[in-house]
Amino acid sequence: MSCAVALWVYNEMPKLSTVQVAKLLGMHQPNFQRAIKRGTIPAPPLANVRGIRMRLWSPKDVRRAIEALTKSKTWKRPRRTRRR
Repeated sequence: MSCAVALWVYNEMPKLSTVQVAKLLGMHQPNFQRAIKRGTIPAPPLANVRGIRMRLWSPKDVRRAIEALTKSKTWKRPRRTRRR
């Protein structure tokens, strides 16, 4: 029973769009799309959402993208801004 509950919780986790993931990683959206096209970032498959094709990123997919970007030499981790 606990396995079924864990699977249900995982399926209910919010999915992010490509624009949201790019913003989360501190990249501009066109650069992020270019990295996906180049194969630098492993992307989830395209999904049809109400007739619109888009990628839905799970937390696991975001983690894989972060790992791929840290291995590449072109990505710099976003700086934290100081609060005033």
